[in-house]
Amino acid sequence: MLRKDAKNFYQGLHSEALSYDGMTGEEILFSDYKEYEVSGVKFGIGMVSVIDEDHAREMAERMKEALPNGFESVQVDLLYAEVGIREGDVKTDYIVYCDGRSRDVFEAAFPGYDEYDGTSYIFRDGGLGRKSKFVPGLTEYLNAHPQE
Repeated sequence: MLRKDAKNFYQGLHSEALSYDGMTGEEILFSDYKEYEVSGVKFGIGMVSVIDEDHAREMAERMKEALPNGFESVQVDLLYAEVGIREGDVKTDYIVYCDGRSRDVFEAAFPGYDEYDGTSYIFRDGGLGRKSKFVPGLTEYLNAHPQE
């Protein structure tokens, strides 16, 4: 009984820590946002953590709506939102792109996604961590394929 109570307590804390209640989509996008520049191309990635797949799909939709307005407020060439789920040791990421150019560069740099649901490119079983894979992958692609 004690383990079940502790697990429920932990899940409640985790859920509350990942709550974005009362925030606009743009506020969520920029709550953990970083910009980079590679070979003259500036790109930004907003990281959003959620508790499960249902919340990931919902948040990806919110980010898809927020990205165009967010794009107008920053000086970048490419803009993405990364919606991440960590369940135990398993990480899954939903990558949402802002526009056609962002989509085209992403698809060329990361052809090995697991699924595309019409809104996001989904990476399961390890995800596409911003620091470990996303930024290095875009950096490698942009260095190898200078943009005009």
